[in-house]
Amino acid sequence: MKTKSFGLFFLVTSLLLTACHKKDNDTNNTATLSGTWHMRHVAGGFVGVAIDLDRNVVVWTFNEGAQILTVENNMDTSDPNYPFSGLPTGTYAFEVVDMDGVNILQIEGADQGEYVATSTSLTIDDRPADGYLRTFEK
Repeated sequence: MKTKSFGLFFLVTSLLLTACHKKDNDTNNTATLSGTWHMRHVAGGFVGVAIDLDRNVVVWTFNEGAQILTVENNMDTSDPNYPFSGLPTGTYAFEVVDMDGVNILQIEGADQGEYVATSTSLTIDDRPADGYLRTFEK
């Protein structure tokens, strides 16, 4: 009887364990870069900055088909936080480079860090190189 109970327990446990799997969700880097993104927060760097930005101060618009990034930076250049706002207003060539399954954003050939996009948010993380974590929203 113990052998049958053990066998049944083993069978049920095996079925339960094999039926469980990790489901991919929207937090994976599956959403597109294309579209308009509003920079909302910048953190990191050697000095450890943490800056919140109003919605329309810095706006990045990605056109993945043409690999063009258009930046609208409305921050006053005399603002002490201006150096942390990223790029000045302009148009830039960009590409995404896959490095061992990690998407690295390059703008004008310079690494900007790993990017992760969802349907509503974008992060560009260059903190491993004493850079910044920039957070955007649609």
